[in-house]
This record gives sequence, structure tokens and C-alpha cells, in this order.
Amino acid sequence: MKTEGDAFMVAFSSPSAAVKFAIRVQLELLNADWAEEVFQHEDSAIEYDKDGTLIFRGYRVRIGIHSGQPRCEPDPITGRIDYFGPMGMSNYIHNSSLNKHI
Repeated sequence: MKTEGDAFMVAFSSPSAAVKFAIRVQLELLNADWAEEVFQHEDSAIEYDKDGTLIFRGYRVRIGIHSGQPRCEPDPITGRIDYFGPMGMSNYIHNSSLNKHI
């Protein structure tokens, strides 16, 4: 994992592990114990779908997922593994979506 601005880049062992993580993040945000003031902002307001099912409640994030084989190299400063390669597509996918989307 590494950060880039306010974004996180995370490597997973499989695409399904990435999808499971993304869904869990969204569910944890939906069920978090937010202060009531959070719901006053339109970007974090409580929302229901047309059938009355709760779909958004509190802060939202967008998550881009792409699979591919990265090039792994140690970071010259930290010595930790850094990933290069197809992750640029996940960044594009992430930037093309709206908050609350996977």
C-alpha cells in the first residue's frame, strides 16, 4: 500500500479480494457511527433508493479497481516494495467515477 495525495493504492492477491475489500469499505462507511452533523451535508446525507432501502449514510468514497501484473521494485528511500505498471488504469477508473462508486 502507498498513498498518492488523498488516495491509497493497495495491492491484493486477486481481483476478487480487491472487490471484497471495496464492498467492505463501503459497508463500513454506511454503518459507521457518524455524528448527526455529518448528515447535514449533501455529500454525506442519508439516502434511500426508490424502494426505501438505505443506500448511503455518511461519508462516501470512490474506489477504482484494475487487475494486472505489476513490476515490483524496492523504494530507494524506504526499502519497501513499490508497484509500477497497470495501476494507472485503476487511477483513471477511480477518477472517472463519482463518490460512493466502486
